Amino acid sequence: MSATRCSVSWPFRSRMRRGVRSVRWWRVAGLVLAGAVMVAGCAGRAAGNGANDPTTLPGAEVGPPVGVGSVDWDAIPDELRAMDLMEVHAGYAALHHGVSKLLVEVGVLELLDSYLIDVPPSAGYFAVWEMGTAISASHDLYGASSPRRYQFELRVLVAAQLAMDTSPLARDISGALREEYAVLHDAFFEVFEQCGRDSPWPEVELFVMGDGYAGDYPWPLFESDFALSYFEYKELLHACGRYAATYPTLDPKIRDELLAPQRAHFATAVLESLRDPLPVVEVPSRYQAEIDNLRDNGW
Repeated sequence: MSATRCSVSWPFRSRMRRGVRSVRWWRVAGLVLAGAVMVAGCAGRAAGNGANDPTTLPGAEVGPPVGVGSVDWDAIPDELRAMDLMEVHAGYAALHHGVSKLLVEVGVLELLDSYLIDVPPSAGYFAVWEMGTAISASHDLYGASSPRRYQFELRVLVAAQLAMDTSPLARDISGALREEYAVLHDAFFEVFEQCGRDSPWPEVELFVMGDGYAGDYPWPLFESDFALSYFEYKELLHACGRYAATYPTLDPKIRDELLAPQRAHFATAVLESLRDPLPVVEVPSRYQAEIDNLRDNGW
């Protein structure tokens, strides 16, 4: 993982935690829509200048956003840019999304391990979208030709979505963000925000925040507000989210310690889903060694 750093200041962190930039409705709507897609597819610094903060890396700024830089934005076909919301969320478009291409390259367990299970629950609006898109792509790629693989990937991704939605890690009994989780939340959204600023659409808003949770910017407004199609917006979320989930502003050792409970929660959820005998889902040979390793070592 990269060890670059960020110079975002404390006031930004405070806005992200208090949710000044948004309304919670958009988060709820995004999660509901992502759930519908899954069915159809079968889903700075801690304070001041941060000089004494042991969780951050002293010095430079975040950059470059490698995920954004790896996308050839000019090569996106016009027919993808012209797609409406429902077309982007299912069907033909699914195979063209970055998360689907990553699924093909590394498989479902590595997709989760290297990326999606590290996304904080407060950014679940886009992680659940990525899981749903991967389900749609898996169905189109393997549903008929390799049904055992598709059923396995479906089970794993649905379990991961439920783990995201039901994570007990983020808040204490009063409902407030746990301090250790707040460090992950703030570090993720600092990088996520800056990645959008460094994209071809520097004015873009990648999320709206309310009650400590993020959601999509109102989808009918992308083109008029940012000259950005809905397909391009989802690709930008993928590129920036994948980068932000490396937590480049955090010391790697501290980052791994903070993520450990969340990663254990996902491992438990996935393994328990495979132990459920109804319906029986076989582990394809493609994934057997990774499942054995997950049972022995967790994520």
